Amino acid sequence: TFTPAEICSFELMDLLDNAGCPLNTYEQVVCLLRKQEKLGFSYSRAHSRDKLLCLLRQKFHCPRIHSTTISKCEVFSFPFKDMLQDLIDSSWKHLHSITPHSFGHSHGDELWNSKWMADTFRLPTHNDFNPDTDVMLPIILYLDKTGTDVLQRYSLEPLLFTTAALNRESRENRRFWRHLGFIPSAKSTEDSRDSLQFYHKCLAAILND
Repeated sequence: TFTPAEICSFELMDLLDNAGCPLNTYEQVVCLLRKQEKLGFSYSRAHSRDKLLCLLRQKFHCPRIHSTTISKCEVFSFPFKDMLQDLIDSSWKHLHSITPHSFGHSHGDELWNSKWMADTFRLPTHNDFNPDTDVMLPIILYLDKTGTDVLQRYSLEPLLFTTAALNRESRENRRFWRHLGFIPSAKSTEDSRDSLQFYHKCLAAILND
């Protein structure tokens, strides 16, 4: 025979295991439940995921996803300024101030201390760069196509970005990357030239901001 505590604990552990969670996730969830129980919260009053997200959207600004139709395919994208502001709000403690005088210091191989950044400040568009009023935020784009079904027949290519003003350790943290959009698979296009043109149109729509 098993006690209700043993049954509930096993079901929770089995759920997390089947979801592919790390083994220590069970202890973290149990600690969280105990902490919330001390605060007087009962999980009988827990919101569904959709309701919680809806409530959070009412309390916090949430960038609205945009939709563009290209060659009968729906392409989703996020407003760049909103996503950039959200990235800055989350990572401002880790941002490096990039100025024409940022080079030659002991920052190792960080991107802001590289030759290409020094060459950027030599461009005519940045000759009048004023560190008191201007902000240099080089953008890094990353794309990685992934399958969306078991047989990998339908792919989706997320386009993400971060800034080179973050150090390497921060750039390797998923919390400091933001989505710009998703490039769908051009299954209806067999010609390689048309497929490439479709890809570029999707990129243009996502990078429009």
